[in-house]
Amino acid sequence: ARQKGLPAKLLKLLKRVIDFYHTAFCEDPRARQYLNQRGITDNTLFSDFKIGFANGTLLNALPGEGDIYDQLKQLGVLSEKGNEHFYGYVTFPLYDLDGNPAGIYGRRLDEVVTGSVPDHLYLPGPRHGLFNRPAAKAHKEIILTESIIDSLTLINAGIKNTIACYGTNGFIEDHRRLFKQNGVQSVTICFDADAAGKEASESVSARLQAEGLRTHVANLPEGRDINDFFLLTADAPVRFKELSKIPQQAESDHAQPVAYQAVKKEDKEPQVTSTEYGFVMAVDGRRYEVRGLLKNDSKLKATVKGIVQEKSKRRLHVDTVDFYSARSRTYLIKGLCDL
Repeated sequence: ARQKGLPAKLLKLLKRVIDFYHTAFCEDPRARQYLNQRGITDNTLFSDFKIGFANGTLLNALPGEGDIYDQLKQLGVLSEKGNEHFYGYVTFPLYDLDGNPAGIYGRRLDEVVTGSVPDHLYLPGPRHGLFNRPAAKAHKEIILTESIIDSLTLINAGIKNTIACYGTNGFIEDHRRLFKQNGVQSVTICFDADAAGKEASESVSARLQAEGLRTHVANLPEGRDINDFFLLTADAPVRFKELSKIPQQAESDHAQPVAYQAVKKEDKEPQVTSTEYGFVMAVDGRRYEVRGLLKNDSKLKATVKGIVQEKSKRRLHVDTVDFYSARSRTYLIKGLCDL
């Protein structure tokens, strides 16, 4: 279904806005130059993804008055004061699972917009829509990136099986539904190599594993994102394919990776094993995986996964918890007790 609550008239108008911004992109070289500087040079991508540029010409093209102003304000394309929401941003349309426009993402051009405005911008309201949605239909293995620029970087290099999140907290319900609907089997998560990116990678990995997908977290060099990696690395496509390759499963179809092996009931004493992402504790027929530990003065956060294996039946509970918060601890304990 299309974005909830978006009438056909507004949907049609959103399509017109996307087309208008794409025309502006083709006529005004500044946005194309920005993408070229980021190493995105394949001209076919610009038309395939209807990349646009909000260069200020939209207001000039509108009639002096009429319902269209109110409709554009309803969409969020214009602010309540009538200003252009995406002015000075490169725009990327986002589509729902049926292929209808559902949103727009904007990346600021520093040369056009200065001051305390965000680098990343979306239409107001809840996030809807996906970038490069057809990849999930064509591929069973997906590379999930932190940003649209990162996914475009991969596609520009010939790596087509990529879908973007919208920042570290930008894995939304649309992603989950898309993967499930198209039978995606495994996901390589490649976020920025910083603390926020690493924490988000583990959190998204746990959510996907709870849906039955295999996951692999690809680790870039410290401080890099995918776009940096491709700009600064010799033979970047080859190197990236090596680090993003999902490890093969054990030879036996019934074998599980160490982190998923069932725990024998007689193992009453806790068995704690350090891992590259945190630690695993096995006790009394259960396995607990703790990933992405983050500690500062106010928080002690981690993603905790509880696993119970009984014969062929496997139950999971996954939660990202702040151990300094009594409410967060209570929610985790309740979820684990309900397994």
